[in-house]
Amino acid sequence: MRVLPKLTAGLLCLVLSLAVQTATGAQSKTEQQAWRELLAFKNRNLQELDEGTQAQIAALANQILPERKKDPEAFSVRMRRPWLLREFKATERQTGYVLLDSQAVVFFPGQAIHYLYFFDARGRLLNSQFFTTGWRMMPGEATLVEDERAFPYLVMSASGIGGFAFAPFTRQYYALRGGAEAVLIRLEGRDGEALRNSYECLDAAVGARVTPRDADEWAAALTSTDEVEVLRSLMWFGGRHGDAEASEESATLPGEGQPPRQDKRLSKCAEAAADNVKLFARADVKRTLDELAASPKEWIRQAAELTRTPSRRRLPGAR
Repeated sequence: MRVLPKLTAGLLCLVLSLAVQTATGAQSKTEQQAWRELLAFKNRNLQELDEGTQAQIAALANQILPERKKDPEAFSVRMRRPWLLREFKATERQTGYVLLDSQAVVFFPGQAIHYLYFFDARGRLLNSQFFTTGWRMMPGEATLVEDERAFPYLVMSASGIGGFAFAPFTRQYYALRGGAEAVLIRLEGRDGEALRNSYECLDAAVGARVTPRDADEWAAALTSTDEVEVLRSLMWFGGRHGDAEASEESATLPGEGQPPRQDKRLSKCAEAAADNVKLFARADVKRTLDELAASPKEWIRQAAELTRTPSRRRLPGAR
């Protein structure tokens, strides 16, 4: 009669232990060993290593990264190569690691997808996200910079292929925020000039998907004390947005021998474009953008200047 309670208690302890390990992102022994071996390549330019070494690093990544572990032989996984593993200052008191896993093969027309994984100092996975370097853009070098700015940032270059590319050349800046998120804060051309991103709803923008916000949230973000938040918001305000009238016109598609039909995706584009026009016309938004255009910080000033001449173009299908 006493065996059952002891067994039950033992099982309960085991379940609780497994639950705690899962909640804290604890690694298995295999993952811990792979992580230790992977650290031998930290802070090096992995793109310059020979193919054999890159294959070795990819095999280690297969034991750590969730998507790779699930199906290491999947075509989408075999196309990828770890390009960067850097230790960085995640917060004031903590260091962390970021691993960039990028497409080694890019299909055109199309875009390269890049995956970022954030780890704590002990190698536990904290978060992951993906982003693109733009339509028909061939990715180049990737580096992580820690300078006088209050945040570390990833810099990636990409070159356009053909006339329909996003741009002839871009240098893209992603702030590593809170040690577990990458935020697009700046686009540059070859000569260092600030470039616009595209936020038209059917376009392939540079970076990660933008989290939806209402007008008041966008306006409030411009006055944030967080420089990264201000730069992220200025990227959006100064980007290319759909024209409301053209979007509404495009939403009604002519049918062959049939009455015109509504395209729901383009109808939503028209609604979003109309909302943006109202937001950009707000007096408080205009006042804040004018103040930011006089900022002593170059990146903020240049990004705010782009908002003074917003770029809009007609969506595909507009007559």
